Amino acid sequence: MRRKSTILDLQPPLTLDTLGIIPDPLGDPMRPYAKPSSAMSFKAVFALLAAIVAASLALSPLSATAVVRRAPSAPVLQSITAGDKSFTITISAPVDPGTAAVTQYAYSLNAGSWSTLGAASIAGTPKVVTVPKNDVDYSVQVRAKNSVGWGAVLDAGVVHPVQPPFIYPGAPTIVSAYDFGCHFTRIEIVAPAVTFGKITRYRFRLSEKHPWNNSWTADGVKVIHDAFKRPFTLKVQAFNNAKYSGWGDTAEVLVENRYPNCPFYE
Repeated sequence: MRRKSTILDLQPPLTLDTLGIIPDPLGDPMRPYAKPSSAMSFKAVFALLAAIVAASLALSPLSATAVVRRAPSAPVLQSITAGDKSFTITISAPVDPGTAAVTQYAYSLNAGSWSTLGAASIAGTPKVVTVPKNDVDYSVQVRAKNSVGWGAVLDAGVVHPVQPPFIYPGAPTIVSAYDFGCHFTRIEIVAPAVTFGKITRYRFRLSEKHPWNNSWTADGVKVIHDAFKRPFTLKVQAFNNAKYSGWGDTAEVLVENRYPNCPFYE
């Protein structure tokens, strides 16, 4: 049985000649050019373009291992604690540093502008950040940067800094206090224990009529030279130099009149 012809059967075979291309008459068989007298059909042009694209792909195939550069993922929060006009934050490096090493961290308060938190070395180390005011909520965000750019943002939470309460030192210990001569009083004191700050000064007075004298800068043995009438109640206080501290509780001791023949004033 005779096979029925199709439109494809009637097409001439695809050759350089049918594409309207002949070898270079100068003798370079690899440099074809179009016949000047032939008009190329649409199908011929399409086939030619397809052949050129295929040849280009064969000569320079796309790399299957091409790397897309990327910024870091978000840092990891370890802890965040409010302080006095400040907060302390500790972060870990991003799980995915991206395609380059992390070089810097930045933070933002209440979705405002970004400020430098520190270099890559701060990861795992508590970092103190100051804020303008106490008794204000601050929403904290942190991000990391590598050579590609800034990465994903960590929402670290909300902190509410507050001023700590004032804590004053206890009273110093008066080991002894007595007159050892006319108008001379020997006193020995021991500093109170403090958990912060430092005791840097002491003050005393002989009665409610006397002003405080804060000339002592250390504990130990002291001498008071005053002709105030004995007996009198000696009062002593210690000063803590911490920011939220000051003069502490009062220690008292009665100084007896061991030299009644000395002249005194009332």
